Amino acid sequence: MNSHQLNELVQELENDGEEFFGGGRLNNITDATLSIVAVFTSLAATVLVGTDAPRWIPAVVAAVPAACATLQKTLDLRGRSNWYFQYAAQVRSLATDLKYADAPNVQECARKRAELETKMEDEWSRIGRSGVTPSSGRRARGQR
Repeated sequence: MNSHQLNELVQELENDGEEFFGGGRLNNITDATLSIVAVFTSLAATVLVGTDAPRWIPAVVAAVPAACATLQKTLDLRGRSNWYFQYAAQVRSLATDLKYADAPNVQECARKRAELETKMEDEWSRIGRSGVTPSSGRRARGQR
């Protein structure tokens, strides 16, 4: 076993884990922000209707929640967030296994990583499509 290869792979896995976790956090924060904006603009539109503001102002403000919901659904931010967090956890698990193994097998870990990448790429392609979310199992097309 080449200790340089081992250290390189562990570092790569740990870096990927941090990067994927950051992607999950960004998508999660964006999703939460859109939800909060939708609630507050809905309340603001309700208040504005009772004022003498020009009619177009409450109408524009009332459209914001629909725009937020459309973005959330179209981009599937929650699904993306879950995907990134799941990927981060699995990559970190590989790094931990490799780092603390008595006799680490770099080749076996690299193979597991390649399998994980293929699996996660397949799940990524399903985000936001047909009501199927990553890791929800393989549902029949059209089933919700």
